[in-house]
Amino acid sequence: MIMNTFEVKIARYSISLTLVILLLGTSFLYAQEAEFEKPGVVDGLPAFYKKLTLRMNYPLSWLHGGHGNFATWRIKARKKVMESLLAAPPPVPFAAKVIAEQDRGSYIARKIVFNVTGNSRVLALMLVPKSPGPHPSVLLLHDHGAQFDIGKEKVIAPFDEPAAKMESAQKWTENYGGDSSVTNSQNEVTCVCQ
Repeated sequence: MIMNTFEVKIARYSISLTLVILLLGTSFLYAQEAEFEKPGVVDGLPAFYKKLTLRMNYPLSWLHGGHGNFATWRIKARKKVMESLLAAPPPVPFAAKVIAEQDRGSYIARKIVFNVTGNSRVLALMLVPKSPGPHPSVLLLHDHGAQFDIGKEKVIAPFDEPAAKMESAQKWTENYGGDSSVTNSQNEVTCVCQ
């Protein structure tokens, strides 16, 4: 097909007009996109955190109030947790067992294993005072901080572990926690860290 000069001019005009419209539209879009959060972080938090907190009311939080009876609230809260899991874990007895002990003067350090779910049996460290009880208990929580060879060992000094794990825990304590390993010489408290 051969186009005459007039048709070529119209085609060029149409292409030019299309490009101008696209460029103007893009400029308009860029002008709209210039509105964004500056700065993106305020006081170490995302700039929108105050707006977000206004929408967060956590109706199942005990602190939210209005729950009345603790036992009733606990049943509702556990039900919600189970609903939120993709697949409910199989039920299993706790079946705690002491597998090793170390005398540490005024308390005993224990390695215990127990079932968290039917899929997970874990090792924990437990410090138990030698004095007659009853004693309060503390569940110690830990992080991994991208160091996955230790966790509970950051909080409670390990024992009967491979040399590499013992060294890693000692090095972490020296570098990041000072003398932060929990001891039970002053406080008569049962401590557990998994």
